[in-house]
Amino acid sequence: MDQVDVHFKQLLNTAKVGTIACIDNDGWPFQALVPYAVWPQEQCFVIHISSLAKHTRNLLQRPKAALSIFDAFSAEQSVHELPRISFQVRAQVVERSAALFEQARAVYLMRFPERDFITEFTDFHFFLLSPFRARQVVGFGQAKTISEAQLTRWMAAI
Repeated sequence: MDQVDVHFKQLLNTAKVGTIACIDNDGWPFQALVPYAVWPQEQCFVIHISSLAKHTRNLLQRPKAALSIFDAFSAEQSVHELPRISFQVRAQVVERSAALFEQARAVYLMRFPERDFITEFTDFHFFLLSPFRARQVVGFGQAKTISEAQLTRWMAAI
């Protein structure tokens, strides 16, 4: 079994927000910023988003999306060398009545404990974003595709 890529693990653990891109009703891409938590046991990301948000409605209607996570930009670094990962994901809403709900909530609150009160709002939903394809860039000219099998192992090891 291969080891988790150091850049992959560091980026997922230090960045707390990514952009999610989904398809709107008119067929155009729509992008939004989302905080995320990593759930290694389920090899997925957990997001918590409002019913009022356009991306929530899009994910409920079309559960295919992309999640991009990137390192913080610094003035000393070229933007072209910014470490980043783009995932293609399948989105699954977690129903409040499901046993998975409390587990997803616990995973999310481990990363964002200050958001506990919002998890009680019934117009907010937890989604599991299960990645099946990824493209990682660790610097200029240093891009690689991460296979589904490798991605599954790496997500489980975070």
